[in-house]
Formats: sequence, C-alpha cells, structure tokens
Amino acid sequence: MPRTETENEKIRNKRRKLILEKSLILFAMKGYKAVSIDEIADASGCAHSLMYHYFNSKEEIYQQVLELAKNRIRNLINVEEMKQIDSPKETIKLIIDKFLEGLNSKNKNKVASSTILILNTAFEDDEKLKLDENKRPWYMFLNKIIEGQEKKEFPDGNPKEYVATLLAFIRGVAIASIGIKKEYFVIPSSEIIMKTLERSKQ
Repeated sequence: MPRTETENEKIRNKRRKLILEKSLILFAMKGYKAVSIDEIADASGCAHSLMYHYFNSKEEIYQQVLELAKNRIRNLINVEEMKQIDSPKETIKLIIDKFLEGLNSKNKNKVASSTILILNTAFEDDEKLKLDENKRPWYMFLNKIIEGQEKKEFPDGNPKEYVATLLAFIRGVAIASIGIKKEYFVIPSSEIIMKTLERSKQ
C-alpha cells in the first residue's frame, strides 16, 4: 500500500530535522565557509541530489540551523528570570550556571554545538544572528559588565577584556565537552570563572 501524504510529510520532516542537526555540528566545529553541501549530505546519510529537495541552498540550511541554535539557547536561559535580578554579577553567574547545567544534561551535545555556533557567528559575522544589538552575546555581556563596574561589583578596567574572557570560557568549555573523552572532561563550576571578575579588596 502506498504511503499517504501525511506519512510522506512525516518522513520529509524527519529527514529535514536530521539534516539540520548534522549541519549544526558541522557549522559549529568547522565554520560556515568550510562546510560543503556534500559534507552535509554525507553526515546526514542523504544523497547529494536529494539535498535540494529539502533545502534550496547551504545559506538556507545555515539560517535555519542558526534559528534552531538560538531557540535552544533561549530555552536554556530564561530571559524573564534574568530581568528579575538587579545584580549584573548575579545575572552573569545565572547565565553561566544555566549553560553548565545544559552541558550536564542529556542534551549536552545539542547545547554545546548550539553555543559554539552562536558564539562563532557573533565573532565572525554578527549580522547573521539577526538579533537586536542588546541581545547579541557580545553586547549583552558588555552592558552587564559596564553596569557591574558602575555598581562596584566588578573591578575597573577595559570591560571588553572581561567579555572576551567570559565568551572564551563558555566557548572553550563547549568545545571541550564535545572533543575531550568523557573520562577526562570535567564541567567546571561557575565560581571559577566568576573569580576573574571579582572586585579586589581595598
């Protein structure tokens, strides 16, 4: 008996989802320019000729993968919860805690690859994120660091240095969680990174 249109649609959606998941990992680990349609097809177990049955171009795949990654990060970090915290230091600690919790969950690889992709895009081509400036990772942390310095929660100095440290930490831990053997990888505590932002005692 031939499949119904509903069954065919389910199969197409399942295949599209698989392609996006495999593409997410490739784009995160290699970057947009280094990934080819052939690599995506091979990773997805899909014939190259069928790739364009599901997507029009690599750019379309990339944009949909970015949306997938952004949605995962939004689900990980509750923006409304952040808004209720008056302390910039506690806000940053909450973000780091949520990220580390994600790496300690059954969705570890999805959280890690989504984080890497978002941060890579933020560093390489911020416009591709299609987010308001204050919601982009770099500016979001920068604003909190500046606010924290004004409130004397963080030491004086170039706030961009602190942002670079934070984002390098988050990105590095995400990469390590994927690339390092399970028996060697240990998820650090947020207190370790927060120590780099502590205000020195006078």
